[in-house]
Amino acid sequence: MGIELDRAQGQIRRAATEFARGEFDREEIRELEKVGEFPTRIWKAAAELGFLGLHLDEAGGGILESLITAEAFCREDSACGMALTLAGCGAELVRALGTPDQKAAVVEPVTLGAARCGAALFEPGRSLEDCRTQARPDGSGWIISGEKTQVANGLSVVGEALCFPVLCRAPEGPTLVLLDARTPGVGLSPTVRRLGNNLSPSAEMILEDVRVPANQVLGKPGKAWKPVQAFLDQLQLLNAGMALGMAQGALDRALAYGKQRQQFGRPVLAFEALAHTLAEMELRLGTARSLVYDMARTWDSRKKNPPAGAALAMEAACRAAEYCADAALQIHGGYGYMTEGEIEQFYRDAKWLKLHATNPAQRLSAIAAARIGTLKPGPGKE
Repeated sequence: MGIELDRAQGQIRRAATEFARGEFDREEIRELEKVGEFPTRIWKAAAELGFLGLHLDEAGGGILESLITAEAFCREDSACGMALTLAGCGAELVRALGTPDQKAAVVEPVTLGAARCGAALFEPGRSLEDCRTQARPDGSGWIISGEKTQVANGLSVVGEALCFPVLCRAPEGPTLVLLDARTPGVGLSPTVRRLGNNLSPSAEMILEDVRVPANQVLGKPGKAWKPVQAFLDQLQLLNAGMALGMAQGALDRALAYGKQRQQFGRPVLAFEALAHTLAEMELRLGTARSLVYDMARTWDSRKKNPPAGAALAMEAACRAAEYCADAALQIHGGYGYMTEGEIEQFYRDAKWLKLHATNPAQRLSAIAAARIGTLKPGPGKE
């Protein structure tokens, strides 16, 4: 059902698994998670071995290879796996639309662990289609004003470069502008602490008459809508890979703990009810993985994607992750609820991923509504 991997993909999975087992120090990660700090050391080590942004490198592979890596990382540790997978979030837009100079300034540094990226697309209290951030022509450049919310990787460490593809509304229509975090007028402040995904700090962005030259536009003015939708499809597939890793990690730990935990003189997995729970975990995970891998292969083959393919894949994988994390917590009993264990981290991160801003269920509803004529198409009808 589409789960078989070729030799190169199998090698990537094995290498990513070995790296995660060797470099993901649990105590280090938990201390970073408490204060919401990005795992810079592990990120640099992953970059040295070529694990970052495999789908961004012309010779590195496709979205399936990045998805496999995300799954392996999140299986070992959900928080660190998400942070590494999302470190280049938004660089896909630069790869798709950027000039050679823009790609050299963003894509290569992201894959080498020299810079992070964060797509600034969404605004407080508004849908993606209702973008109000303005890009006004000003001589040979633009003036950008507005605000963005939940900007991934919105906070840097000392000496680290940050860049953001920012979705704006220009006279021509939806437009993407590439901004450096150090540009005058760009204000970044941390969001409140979240339930999960706290190793990848996000930020609120305020843009106050930010002046940018014309060469910082990504692609053509007014032609951003389709590339943004394509980027969100890629992001949903990467999210699906992370969710598969969380589901598998929770299942692994449920099996291990269930074999050692004793009740009435026998392992708890010997009880029929728990056996049924584990079978349900396997079923949901296996079904989701088949769908996710098939959708990733469809994307990489450049065939025509089903309009809801990526959203379906993410929804199925997130449901599996949420169920498996909850079931694993129940199997662990009171110990699963303790912060010193691993299950509570999987539970929190799976819940965050399920409630992510690019909610696939919401998109599926929009697709269904559009099909029956109750919803007008989004902006950027190109």
